[in-house]
Amino acid sequence: MWVADITFVRTWQGFCYTAFVTDVCTRKIVVWAVSATMRTEDLPVQVFNHAVWQSNSDLSELVHHSDPGSQ
Repeated sequence: MWVADITFVRTWQGFCYTAFVTDVCTRKIVVWAVSATMRTEDLPVQVFNHAVWQSNSDLSELVHHSDPGSQ
């Protein structure tokens, strides 16, 4: 099972957003990325697609959970 989340940090330049996918069983971050925007097509979807691409596992049984959050 993978879970995804996004968080932000305020910087002098504005906000910086970090999205990541975590493997629940190993508690390791599968992949993460940083962006200046939080647009769905730019960050969360890109991070999930990258996690799928770099995975060397059979993902046919994969469950992906992402909370609805305030974003």
